[in-house]
Amino acid sequence: MSIPNSSSVSDRVILTPSAYARAHYLYVQEIGSLRSLKPHISSRDQIDSFLFLIVLAGKGELTYRSQTPLLKQGDCAWIDCHFSYSHKSSSASPWELKWVHFSGRTAPEFYRQFTSQNLPAVFTPENPALFNECLAALLLLHKSSAPAKELMSHTYLTQLISYCYQESAAGTKSQRDIREKLSLVNQYLHTHFSEQLSLDELSRMFYISKYYLIREYKKNYGTP
Repeated sequence: MSIPNSSSVSDRVILTPSAYARAHYLYVQEIGSLRSLKPHISSRDQIDSFLFLIVLAGKGELTYRSQTPLLKQGDCAWIDCHFSYSHKSSSASPWELKWVHFSGRTAPEFYRQFTSQNLPAVFTPENPALFNECLAALLLLHKSSAPAKELMSHTYLTQLISYCYQESAAGTKSQRDIREKLSLVNQYLHTHFSEQLSLDELSRMFYISKYYLIREYKKNYGTP
């Protein structure tokens, strides 16, 4: 069901799980997509749910557990909605999201295991398509009259959680690797500051795209 309003256009399905699904499965509570037309803040507090979202386009902010990271295209977040949270689309680049609220008897333990491994709630996966396709299949499933829908939904949600473990860990390692490489670049610049250096030269020396180097160096050190 498409739901337009003055600030966004959304397509969502709200579901009531059966007693059997509540007792045995992970189950979807609400699932959909959102395209922001202008900035607006959406906030919720103490919801018996877990939220997963992926940014398909644009940018925005997610406030959760005293942090407000900027999310951009391809970024994902998996959060525990028992804690208060809010999100706001960028005014310059309104975002487009896919998301699912889900719960289940084993959901809290899955999330506890995730956080116990120091995996971040907000992460940049190496393969965002995995999440996009999984959410698309889930939404299509819940718009259909497929038999064994709740069992199939449980399977998709389990797969989604598996992707979170896999891709969050990979993204964390990737960020750690780039920080180590930037540290080497920074040390080299301080050692050879009196020499004439070029971006092309640094790019070849440290096996890193010069455009990526410009962006990440400024992000980490605050100077171009």
